[in-house]
Amino acid sequence: MKNQELGKREQGTGCKIRMVDTFHQSPALWLTLGQVFMGLALLLALGYYLWPALVPLATRIANDDNYSSGLIIPLVIGYITYRKWPELRQPWRPSWWGLAVLTLGFGLFFLGAVLTIEYISQLSLVVLLAGVLWLLGGWQRVKQLSFPLLLLAMVIPLPQFFISKLTLRMQLASSQLAAEMLRLAGYPVALFGNVIDLGDRQLQVVAACSGLGYLFNALGLGVIFCYFFQRQAWKVVLLLLAMIPFAIVGNATRLACIGIWPIFEKGFWHASFGLSIFILGFDYLRGINWLLNYVSPMSTREEGKGKGEKDADLIHEMPIPNPESTLPGPRPRFSSYASLAAGLVLVLVISPFAVRGVQVTPVPLKQSFERFPMQLGPWEGRHVHVESSIVAATGADKVLNADFTNPAQGPVSLWIAYYENQRSRASVHSPMTCLIGSGWKTAHTEVFELAPGKPINFLILDQGGNRMAVYYWYFERGRWLASDYGHKLGIGLDRLRLGRADGALVRLTTPVTGDVGQAKARLDSFLHQLRPILPEFIKDDKRSEK
Repeated sequence: MKNQELGKREQGTGCKIRMVDTFHQSPALWLTLGQVFMGLALLLALGYYLWPALVPLATRIANDDNYSSGLIIPLVIGYITYRKWPELRQPWRPSWWGLAVLTLGFGLFFLGAVLTIEYISQLSLVVLLAGVLWLLGGWQRVKQLSFPLLLLAMVIPLPQFFISKLTLRMQLASSQLAAEMLRLAGYPVALFGNVIDLGDRQLQVVAACSGLGYLFNALGLGVIFCYFFQRQAWKVVLLLLAMIPFAIVGNATRLACIGIWPIFEKGFWHASFGLSIFILGFDYLRGINWLLNYVSPMSTREEGKGKGEKDADLIHEMPIPNPESTLPGPRPRFSSYASLAAGLVLVLVISPFAVRGVQVTPVPLKQSFERFPMQLGPWEGRHVHVESSIVAATGADKVLNADFTNPAQGPVSLWIAYYENQRSRASVHSPMTCLIGSGWKTAHTEVFELAPGKPINFLILDQGGNRMAVYYWYFERGRWLASDYGHKLGIGLDRLRLGRADGALVRLTTPVTGDVGQAKARLDSFLHQLRPILPEFIKDDKRSEK
């Protein structure tokens, strides 16, 4: 049957089957044992050097409810790979382009480490895996496994500041819904933004500024569902959009149940409850998908796609069994081994630089905050205790929380969060999100310069008629910064320039009881006394001594 193809149309299905004699297709290369070993060596080398990025990723997926769907992703990927196994058994053609993809992956890892954005570093792991796959089997293998690679990318938690900015309003809506559920159940509830006060305990105190990360868990479920059961683009969009209200209601239900039954707050029951919501999400998608298909029925072609298969009218290639198929394939070309060897050398050379080239020396405070003066000119202060859970949520190494009073002007509260080495999840972040998450609404925002090169954010916040004026800025390595993005960029530049990533958030707050100008003058007066004190505790922009 040399170079012959047998075609027939399967009865009743309209699916064209093409039987291909693969025994005589000699130009292609099969993966040999040597190529497999070299591929494994590549993966082991990557795993060894990138282990510091893999461990926190696995830990967060295992412990973060917002990404618990990541626990089933390996099973889904395994199932998809199993279904594609006949295609994956086709000849593999190593490609030198894999080296370019590996280089791109290392570049992303380095960039994420420099900017302290863990998401970029962890996303690079998927790019590196695609590079190894491309090196072993070329673009064809990457294309065949593109959806499993997409699922791996979706498992990676997005940056917290991005989640907060994108979904904080959804989280506020979810908290309001949870409070109403608790009120209907007969519980007295006071709601302050995302903080639900039940009198004897509070819910979401630590997560007040986190945003609705639960949404991404729901979207992950939606993407998996659509891969297997729906391929029409407009229906996919509607199904994914439908997961937004599901995430809001699901999170509200979870909070309400925790408020009624504290046993659901942690441990086995907490995980079981989350799993039940996940299963309900699947049924929810099935119902909406049925409704969409009822309104606009799918054609036979679309049904094939909706089952996660190739287009039903496309040709499915099935290799003809051949008793001699177990014979050794053609001898691999030298270039296939050369490309894999070059990839291994690339990993061994670049990995140490990408991982260690961005390490910095932690810079402690010049002196402890316990020695911070409680008398600043006419301002007299006192230390205020901060719960350890709040400190842990900020990721700060040291914090100062103090209330100052000037008999002639009124009170000012001072908060400083100091970081010896800002990392991906231990980095200064804008207090704007946390204040809004605690129930405050923004009435006015502006940025002004106290002096050339010393910008400050000025906010007027309102909560039920109570107003508050806020100054805040980032005091980092001798610089004052007001921009969130400028702060991130500054960290990256100083990691390379100074070998440092320390910094602090400084925030001043005061109540607005009358004219806003009076509150602002009060903050200015206190800041005039505070400004020369800060360099006595926080180091300037000199290079770190290593």
